[in-house]
Order: sequence, then C-alpha cells, then structure tokens
Amino acid sequence: MKTLSFRLLWISQALANSGDIFYIVGLISVIHEISGSPLAMSMVPFISVMSRFVSGMLAPVLFDRYGLKKLLFQSQLWKTAVLFVLAAVLIAMESKSMVIYFVLSGLISLLDGVAAPITSSLTPKIVEKSELIKANSFLAIVTQTVQVAGWPAGAILISFAGADKAVMLTLALYVISSFCIFFIQIYGSESMAPLKPRGSFLSGWKALWAFPAIRSIALMEFFTLIAGGVWVAAVLYIYVEELGAGEEWWGYINSSYFIGTIFGGYLAYRWSKILENHLPAVMILSSLAIAVLTATFGLTRLPTAALVLSALCGIPYQLKEVANNTIIQFRSPDDLVAKIYSSMAVVINLTFGFSVLLIGWIAETFGVRNAFLFASALILVSAGIAYANKGNLTLENQERTTADS
Repeated sequence: MKTLSFRLLWISQALANSGDIFYIVGLISVIHEISGSPLAMSMVPFISVMSRFVSGMLAPVLFDRYGLKKLLFQSQLWKTAVLFVLAAVLIAMESKSMVIYFVLSGLISLLDGVAAPITSSLTPKIVEKSELIKANSFLAIVTQTVQVAGWPAGAILISFAGADKAVMLTLALYVISSFCIFFIQIYGSESMAPLKPRGSFLSGWKALWAFPAIRSIALMEFFTLIAGGVWVAAVLYIYVEELGAGEEWWGYINSSYFIGTIFGGYLAYRWSKILENHLPAVMILSSLAIAVLTATFGLTRLPTAALVLSALCGIPYQLKEVANNTIIQFRSPDDLVAKIYSSMAVVINLTFGFSVLLIGWIAETFGVRNAFLFASALILVSAGIAYANKGNLTLENQERTTADS
C-alpha cells in the first residue's frame, strides 16, 4: 500500500472523479441555460448510463488487445481530448444546440466505461494480496470523500466562476491524472490469452457463472441493486415530503449516507485483518444490518432519525462493498479480473435502471414506505444468498476452472 504505484493510482482516481463531477455540474448548468427543461437536463445522466452500458459490453475485446495500464492511460488521454473540445465549444459559445453537448458527454462516458473496470482490477497488480482489504478500504474512502465534497464544491464553482471555468478545471485535473497513470508500475505480465472477439466478449460473462464466489456476489448484487432504487432522488423527495420536512432534507439525507460510507471504509481499513478472517460473516451481517436499517428508515416519522439511519446504512454497505471487491480480486484469475468487473458493470447499469422504474411504480402505487419495506425484503434475500454460499465467500484457494472454454 505504501508503494508509489498505489499512491499514483488513488491520486489519479481522485482527480479524475473530481473532474467528472465538475464537468457534469457544468454541463447540466449549460443545458439548463439553453433549454430550462428538466427532461433535457435528465438526459445527461441517462446518456451517461447508456454509454457506460455499451462500453461495458465492448470493453473485454479491448482488454485482450491492449495491456490494462496502456488502455487506462489511453482512455484518460482520449477523455482529456474530448473534454478539450467541450471546453472550446463552451468558451466560443458558438453552439446553442444541445446535441453537441450530449454527443461529447456520451463519448466521455464511453471511455469511462472502459476505464472503471481497469481501475478496480489494477489494485491486486500493484499491492500485495495480504493488503487488498486495506487498499480497497482506502480507495473507498477516497471515492466517497470525493462524492461528498465534489458536488457542493462543483455547485459553488459554477455559481462563482461559470460552467466554462469548471470544465477548464476538469481539463487540468484530467491532464494530471493522465500523468499519474503513466508512471504506475504493474507487477507481473499483462499478456492475455489470444481470443477471438466473440471469445473475449463472452469470457467475462462465463466467469460470472463459472466461479462460485463470483456467482454468489453477482446474485447478491442483483437483489441489492434492485433495492437501491429507493435511494434515488425522486423517491427520497416524496419520502421527505411525507416526513413534513423541507426539500433540502433529501440533500441532507443523501450526504449523511455518503458520510456513513466514509466511516465504513475507515472501519474496514482499521479492522482489515478481522474482515479478512471473517468475510462470510461480514457479508451476511452487513446485508442483515442494511435490511433492518432500510425498513426502519422507511417507517420512521422523524427527519432527524431518518438522517441518522441514512448514515448508519452507509457503514455496513461500505463494509460489504470492500468485502465484495476483495473476494473478486483474490478469487478471480488474473487475466479475467477486468472482464469480470466489466460484465458486472453491465449488470449494475441494467439492474439499477430497471430498479428505478420498479421502485418508482411501487412508491406511486403502494406508497413510499412500502417501497422501503420491499427494498428491505430484497436485501434479506441477498443476506440469504450470502448465508447459503458462505463457504465460497472466503479468500481460501479454490480450484479454478477455465471460463474461456
């Protein structure tokens, strides 16, 4: 963890994630200025999700053609180039058409969809396996801290300096991030087994089912992600309204959740050895805790209690995420880690998109509190899967079948 490469990895990730937030805030501001349409503004996150879905499907083919570090570096360089075009358009202010902004945003998200699974898969290549839990915990703390600080900082930046300055700052952050990636040193070989495009495309999906540990985590995440639809802004807005609190409270609740995830990452870092020796228990108990807290959150009538419960939810969620990542990185064959993350990203985008619609329908038809109870039941199913497969959710060696065959 104290290696230069790991420092460069988390610094590059923090800079790139901060830049992503600043440019999205700036872009939404520009779209609002041009159209004033909520639908047009909502197209930015929609295009982002769909672009990541497409690149997640195609990324495994690229992983077999290029080394992971080289591909990560090139994707960050291309993101910088696309953002430079966006900055030039904003500064010139020659285009009042939203299409060009949507296209450029989609290209950046396409490149993000390639880079994200690589970033996760590089961790076991630059730190010792005995330090994976600490490394994943630290990365989680960095990521969630950026989320907590980045959005309000982006809003302040837009209000004082404007969208063009926010994009220019993002451009500088992207350039520095690219330099950090360039100097990362990876242990071992990055060579991949030569596969035809179809074989590359399918290998990650086969691995999701071929390895019991990965299959168990994928099933758990499926139910957890459907339940996650209760935390989207639209559902929280109705929830806060029923509490009788002001509109600003959904922002407070969202922020308290991320603060909880930061604390959860800190606990995982401090208790890394305990987590390593009791991963199945961590997965089961964390899921149970999230289920109970989600149900209690949905039933409470006090805004302050909702704030506390939201923060508490973030703690077991982060502990479970750190455990998930560590098991995937430890139990996956080296040449399949990035492909597994890419396939899981596709599942995440599709499942979460479906969950937003499903939970929205439940909240509208049966009430927002019943939506939270439904989400709690789904997380209990996830806990049941963890219990039924607890023998697979460890860091012990297992026989690795070939997922490429």
